[in-house]
Amino acid sequence: MRISPEGETLKSWRFNSIKSWNVNWDIKQFDIVFDDGELTFLCLNCEARILNEFIGGYIYLSLRQVPKSDGSTSSAIDEEMFFKLTEKR
Repeated sequence: MRISPEGETLKSWRFNSIKSWNVNWDIKQFDIVFDDGELTFLCLNCEARILNEFIGGYIYLSLRQVPKSDGSTSSAIDEEMFFKLTEKR
């Protein structure tokens, strides 16, 4: 969410609309590409690693619950995908 200094919500984005993200580790800059545009910001109050792990972990969890043809859901753990989404690139 992008919030004004007065606390009003100016814009919000959903995780499922993220197409890609990139982190410049030296200056803690995030570039996130959404379906409807791009967002660039600096991580000032926490380590960039924390935000990268949060985004990657959330996307990983959303990908895990894939419905099967019999109506059940797959919850198999794909460690390779998890680390690909959450590790420093």
